[in-house]
Formats: sequence, structure tokens, C-alpha cells
Amino acid sequence: MNAESSQSFRRWISDWEGQAKGGRIASAKGLFDQLLDLDLPPAERALTIYDSAVFNWDYLGNGTEARDLFNRTLEHFAEYPEARTDARVANLTAYAFENQMLLSLSFDEYDKWADELRRIRPDEGILQGQLPTAHQQRDEGQPWSAVMRMIASSYYRRNDPASDPGLYGRGAGVYQLLLENRRTLRLNREEWSEVLYEYGALMHKMTMVATRAMEQQGRVYSGECRFYAELARSRIDEFVLANPPNDGIKSLSRNTDELLAISSDNDRAPADLTADSASPARVVGGRQLAGSCLLRLILAVIIALLIYKVMGRI
Repeated sequence: MNAESSQSFRRWISDWEGQAKGGRIASAKGLFDQLLDLDLPPAERALTIYDSAVFNWDYLGNGTEARDLFNRTLEHFAEYPEARTDARVANLTAYAFENQMLLSLSFDEYDKWADELRRIRPDEGILQGQLPTAHQQRDEGQPWSAVMRMIASSYYRRNDPASDPGLYGRGAGVYQLLLENRRTLRLNREEWSEVLYEYGALMHKMTMVATRAMEQQGRVYSGECRFYAELARSRIDEFVLANPPNDGIKSLSRNTDELLAISSDNDRAPADLTADSASPARVVGGRQLAGSCLLRLILAVIIALLIYKVMGRI
């Protein structure tokens, strides 16, 4: 790893979370695309792959990609066992096992990852709490899809903001897996509709969270989170091609189209707007806010109102 790559790695690994927490999701994804192309030592490579998995789940709601990247993390450690001695990555194997449990697609897969976790961390909470509950549902004849919906719903709370964990990307990621594998998991039309609504509503909620984060920093770039609505739209289209939409899906569809209509994929943060340079502590005298146009503030309000409508059921 040359000096230039090392410097880039240190800068980017510190920037991605700030970009994501600041609502600039598309920019954060661009950072990861560059990080994954770097020629890195084994420990840094493990950290990059694992963090990319977390980003895909927490901020993109992409359970499929997160599963693949958590698995790649474990494969990397198998290929480079010396990397485990680095304190920065010492816990990643256990974390990856647990996350693979949560993103499993069958009882057998879930139990396989549970066995791996038990081998190195027998006292982990998920083994004492969620695992027996999943086994109870299996013994009662419930399908694995029911366990997945239980896991997804644990990341947010309906009609109870005070106790809402607010882990919308994690919930969306599990619903995304359900939608992506609906035939294998044998979802019927009603279950498909219910999962789709939850997924789409969480995509809208994530749009609101990102928009508010950007608004707090003085400027909203609608293209930084437009893809949430695009992903919801594609899943809605898949459903309505095969089924007559119910009222919930019709409402979700209308609100998704309204979000798309008021955003632009080209409206992105400048490439040099890093997490440090745009953080609230670095904004002097409200200069960035004063420079933002009124239309951007109106956009943020409109997005919040649209999401409030669709999230009324969550």
C-alpha cells in the first residue's frame, strides 16, 4: 500500500459515516466505490468490506448486498487469518456471524450462522433471546418468512415514536430480501403487498431522515437520496404488473411519484464537500444557509409532508 493510498484510506474511512449521517447518501456510496478499488493491506481490506456491508444495510436498505459483503468479510479472514490480530478488526468475525443470522433466508441458514457465533461467542445476546424465539416459531409451524418479518419489524415501531429504534435501513434491508426472494419464500399476494408497503414506507422515511440531515447542514441536495424513491417505484411496478393494487399500494405509489417529481438525480453535493468541510460546527455565521435558495427549503418541507402522509400507517 503506497503512501497516497494510505492517506486516501484514512481520509475516506473517516468521511463515509459523516457523509451518510449528513444525508449525502449517494456521495457516501461513491466513497465506498473508491475504497473498494484501493489496494489495501489485509486488515484495512477487511474493515472496508465490513463497513461497506454495514453501509448497504443501514443506509441503503439493501439486504442482498449486505449479505454478500458480510460473507466476503468472512472469506477474507479465511484467506488472511493474520488480519484477525489487528485490534481494529478483532470483533468483525463475530459481528459478521450475527449479521448473517439476521439476514438469513431459511431456518437452516440461520442455525448455521448461530452455530458459528456460538463457537466463538457463546454468551452473545442473540443466542439467548432471538434464537429461542425463532425456534419456537419453527416448532409452531410458522414459515421462515414470518421470522424475517419479525426481525424487520424489530427495527422500528408503529405508532410509538417514543420507543422507535429508528433503524429504518435495517428494517428495509430485511424487507428487500423478502421481496427479492418472495418466490422461494412462498409469499402469497397479501403477504407480498404487506411487505412491499412496509419496504416502500421505510424508503420514504429514509428520504425524510436524509433530507432533514442535509437541511440541518444548510442545503438539501435531492439527488443524494432520490434513489430511495426509485427503488420503491421499481418494487411497486413489479407488484402492479402481477396484481391489482389495493388502497395501501395505490397511496404508496402516488407518494413515491410525488417524491420523484420534486427531486433530481443531478442535484448532488459537490465532490469536494466532505464530512468535515460541511459539518455544522464548520459552518460560520450561517453562510451556507443564507446561500441556499428558497426552493431548496420548500423542497425539504414538501418531502417531509409527503412522507408524513405515507408514514401515517407506521
